[in-house]
Amino acid sequence: MEPWAWSLVETLRRLAARDISAVELTSLYLERAQRLNPCLCAYITISDRALADAAEADRRRSQGGFVPPLAGVPIAIKDLFDTPYLDTTYGGIHVRHRPPREARAVRRLRRAGAVILGKTNLHEYAYGTTNDNPHFGACRNPWQKDRLSGGSSGGSAAAVAAGLCAGALGTDTGGSIRIPAALCGCVGFKPSYGRISTHGVFPLAPSLDHVGPLARSVADAAYLFAVLAGWDPNELHRLLLAHPTDLCLPRRKLVAGLPGGSLFAGGQAGVRHAFARALAQLEAAGWSFRPVDIPHASDIPVAQNIILASEARHVHRELLATAPERYGKDVRERLEAAQQFTGADYVWAKEVQAATIRALAAVWAQVDVLILPTVPVAAPARGQTQTELNGETVWVRSALTRWTNPWNLTGLPAVSLPAGWTEEGLPFGLQVVAGPRQDRLVLQAAAYAESVFGRMPVEPVTPDPQAKP
Repeated sequence: MEPWAWSLVETLRRLAARDISAVELTSLYLERAQRLNPCLCAYITISDRALADAAEADRRRSQGGFVPPLAGVPIAIKDLFDTPYLDTTYGGIHVRHRPPREARAVRRLRRAGAVILGKTNLHEYAYGTTNDNPHFGACRNPWQKDRLSGGSSGGSAAAVAAGLCAGALGTDTGGSIRIPAALCGCVGFKPSYGRISTHGVFPLAPSLDHVGPLARSVADAAYLFAVLAGWDPNELHRLLLAHPTDLCLPRRKLVAGLPGGSLFAGGQAGVRHAFARALAQLEAAGWSFRPVDIPHASDIPVAQNIILASEARHVHRELLATAPERYGKDVRERLEAAQQFTGADYVWAKEVQAATIRALAAVWAQVDVLILPTVPVAAPARGQTQTELNGETVWVRSALTRWTNPWNLTGLPAVSLPAGWTEEGLPFGLQVVAGPRQDRLVLQAAAYAESVFGRMPVEPVTPDPQAKP
């Protein structure tokens, strides 16, 4: 197996054993990124200081003594995080912008010894699910380049899935980590709200924004989470929880809830069949399942949309008022449409949010976790704006967020992991959700499921000979 296909955990083992140096490993990743990025458009910026950082990791390892937990591991960062030493575009018009501060999550990675390879592509200002960026190009799905990578963390997911980094950092406001993870065939973890700092991350909707890792395995995601998580005094809502230093992932038999009702019904045929196969495999491994009703399910998409749109318009109010032409068409139209929502609408949506969180206590009394497909459709074609779902024509962005945004509204931890393939030969993502602050449980359950399905291989990717750097 090539070094760029190793898991993060295996990479750390090989670095510790001196099977490969951090400089050698980083050079391999940089060469691969330079060669394949023209056809994938996963990176916006590739770092010119990665090799120097790798050399520092090798120096520290050669001297003995304390070695940081991620020393020499090449990591990619979604270009929504502030980095004073790398251009920070937010996926928008902030070309050659270098903010004075460093995002707290990135600082944690660097203090842990990670080598930052570069900044990854995203849907403009993180406000979308296609990753068709009007400023930097559309990020392509590594498995079928005519398909969407998903968004808004599509560049991070594509980079992980194609072996252009050992792990990546993303954000998730309505599914923006889990959707691209599902479409590209990697693991995406949205922790509980507030577990990882959003300080220094350009906001989309602050009361719904989450930061989390994308990785090749659940163990990799758990390792990154252990580095990233912790209380931050700058957070708007503080979760005073112990730092997760021991994320052991034992196998265990779980009772998994299957969400019912119209919101969670249906899905395209390929997704339904893949989900049925996954359930059969888990049942054979000892899992048991129980249908559950999700309270206020019919109100969840409306409430989520009102909160997200209202907060996003507030974030962008100044630039939208003075220079609307600087936005791409789809993001500008969504921001402008948000003016239809009133203060009363926002209060109603927050009431739905609070009532749903309270009522879910009855669900967690019945089951350990919830399990469902991450998205109800296979990766749509690039440029596709509508799709068929349950006999209706719906917007692609609405279809992709249908089964992810309930867990942003409620702030619950959720993992998307690869669980086979759809009939179109595209990755199928399975979503595992746990109760309030049960981040360790959701990772344990996902790790057990991964042991049943096996890890997704890294897509080797064939460069497009017509693509230009």
